[in-house]
Parts: sequence; C-alpha cells; structure tokens
Amino acid sequence: MFLQKLRTLIGHNINNKKRVRPCTLPNRKLTDISKILIIADVAEKETTAAINNLKQKMKSICPKAELSFVCFYEPNATKETLISYNGCEYITKKDFSFFFKIRNENLRNYITREYDMAMFLTSTHNPYLEFIGAYIRARLKVGKRSNDDGQFNFMIDSKSDSMLQLSNDIVSNLKMVFGD
Repeated sequence: MFLQKLRTLIGHNINNKKRVRPCTLPNRKLTDISKILIIADVAEKETTAAINNLKQKMKSICPKAELSFVCFYEPNATKETLISYNGCEYITKKDFSFFFKIRNENLRNYITREYDMAMFLTSTHNPYLEFIGAYIRARLKVGKRSNDDGQFNFMIDSKSDSMLQLSNDIVSNLKMVFGD
C-alpha cells in the first residue's frame, strides 16, 4: 500500500499536472447536461449490464447528452467482456508508464476535453482509474464513496458491491439532488 501511494505521488509530480478539482453544476438541471463521460472497470462483475443500465437511464433524463466511455480492462479479457459502445476508449495498464504517464494519445484527448459530468463505475481500488479521475476535466464527478474522498464532489454511499446497484444508486441520487 505504501509503495502504491508513493508510486502515485511520484506519477503526479512527473506528469507535472495539478489535480483538477471538480466543481458543482450551478443552477443546472439534468436535462441541460450536454457531455457525460462514463469511466468503468470492465473487469468487475456486472459491469456490462451496469453500463447499459446507466446509458439507458442517462439518455432518458439527459436527452441532449453526448455519452462517451473510457473502459479499463485486463489484457486477458474475453471478447464477450469487451462489448462495443459508440465513443468508447478501451484502456489497459499498457497505456500507462510505471509512474502513470499516459502513452495512449486517444486517452490523453479524453482527459483534456471538458465534460459536464464524469461517472465512475468501479467499486474496487483501481489506481489507473483514480489517476484518470484526478485529471479529468468535469464539472461534476460522481462515484462510489471510497477512502480518497477528494476525487469526487458527488459521492454515492452504496452499501452493495454490485455494479448494477451502483448504477441505479447513481441515477436515483442525481434525480434527488438535481431533479428530473
């Protein structure tokens, strides 16, 4: 754990970037959101169903929104796990150096874009997704409550480890706070 934290700290310094702190969506409704990024770990169980569930529900409450996806997978993932989404960038550990310097130009483009909302569909510790979360430019960062609470400005306290339940909790909490 100590080595992982040291590696992450050195990675932030080497990449010479400051973490992008999220800010809330002032006086906006969900229907006004135009760009959403969904970041998921497809190695986790139920992720495919959770992404489809979240995609369908967000399209119904944010009809104008353009959805993009960044999906992390292990190199030994099966073809069934890697389903195709429009606007999806699949990434793996090989897209990063040891100190998290991004080697993938497409991923670098995703990080530099501006988003109204970034949603994190992961219930386990994934340093690669946490690194992306620290630098992604989104006004609202939504994810499951974890030990690193500085990453999100809208945290979901989901009691379940189910990805499908997390996607449902994200949508219901967003509706509660921002309205339909």
